[in-house]
Amino acid sequence: MINLADILLLEFPHLSSIDDYEIRDEGNGPYIAEWNNSEKQPTDIEALEIKHSIAYNQFLVSAKRQVEYPSTDDLVIALWERTVEGRSAISEELEAKRQAIKLKYPKPVEDK
Repeated sequence: MINLADILLLEFPHLSSIDDYEIRDEGNGPYIAEWNNSEKQPTDIEALEIKHSIAYNQFLVSAKRQVEYPSTDDLVIALWERTVEGRSAISEELEAKRQAIKLKYPKPVEDK
């Protein structure tokens, strides 16, 4: 789960946690204790958390898939063998592997 400090950094990248705001947590969860900036202080933290959690989860899925997907070299070789040499075994194997990875790391569902 993404934390409040990261949410504020993503939403307001030009602000500084040292000068512009202070986050506190006294046991009931983090909150914005001080807001020292002319920009409007966010009040719907839950909506921002949802917004940035979806983006963060999409990033994680993409990164995990990228690590396990076949290399570009493997894909080029498979493409060559299929189109030039008429052999499709390797490209079919790679597509099966890609589909298995997509099932292993499904894209997060966005609530609308």
